[in-house]
Amino acid sequence: MAVADSDTTEAVDNGQLETLAPIGDSLPDFASWLPESVQPYWESLAQYPLVGALWIAAVFYILAFAIRSVLVRAIGHLVRNTQTELDDRVLSGIKRPLFNVVFLFGLTLAVRAAKLPMGSDWLVKILLSLIVIILIR
Repeated sequence: MAVADSDTTEAVDNGQLETLAPIGDSLPDFASWLPESVQPYWESLAQYPLVGALWIAAVFYILAFAIRSVLVRAIGHLVRNTQTELDDRVLSGIKRPLFNVVFLFGLTLAVRAAKLPMGSDWLVKILLSLIVIILIR
């Protein structure tokens, strides 16, 4: 494997050269996920990138909390009736990682939306690395 520059990596597979782009470059734009009825509000908010980034972070914090609460409660009702303790421990073990992954993904989108003059690529890489670390722990 040879490194072409700091952002792309060339991989040799069966004699063919393939360029791999950083995963942060393939992240979708936050506006593409919004319903059309909300698009005009986002466009006015996008004029102030830092405010938009804070808004994205707050939305994903609430979303992470809601997803964790709903999934844990729904799965908790299912595993409550089992005779083993293993599923109860697994459920209690995924609460924090589930919240953290959703929230860190939101922070990643917020950093991209903030359009920082310097360091946003590094922040995105760090946040995505933290997500991977949380998932493999």
